Amino acid sequence: MLSAPDHLIAEYTAARADETVRLRKRRMISSVVSLVLSLVISLVFFLWRRDQFEQHWEPWVLVGVATAISVVRLVAWLVAWRRAVADRRRVGTGPALVIGRFGVELHGVRMAWPQVDTMLVGPGRLGAGPEVVVRGAGQDLSVGLDHLDVRPAQLESATRIYSGGQRHIDLTRLDD
Repeated sequence: MLSAPDHLIAEYTAARADETVRLRKRRMISSVVSLVLSLVISLVFFLWRRDQFEQHWEPWVLVGVATAISVVRLVAWLVAWRRAVADRRRVGTGPALVIGRFGVELHGVRMAWPQVDTMLVGPGRLGAGPEVVVRGAGQDLSVGLDHLDVRPAQLESATRIYSGGQRHIDLTRLDD
């Protein structure tokens, strides 16, 4: 975060996105290990109780349910990991959000305070955290809150100060 007397600059930071990618990748790998172990245990159970498997359908249900749970868990973590990787790609470099006496600048688009209708923290895309959303001048601009090097309270304070109390950031989404 850079600050000067007349503006606050929120820089991009990839630290949280990188950590999310690493965490979800570890969980996906753990799901693969779980699936392999489930299949090995099922095979051992099948070889040990082969006569039960040949005569009854119940053991197949047990093996099927255990395998299905492992596969669903693997698919869920695979999707979560892919979403995290896509979210990481959205993290830029340099200034992401500038709040100053002139107004707000997000992704290089500058809006004067009279053009800004609302500023809020809204829900992010699937698999991503909340986003700072600026609505005004017929467009909605957003940046992931986790992609910024400032805290929401700093953004709120800067918005109130530099807009002369005319605007604020609605942070109620963070209470959910």
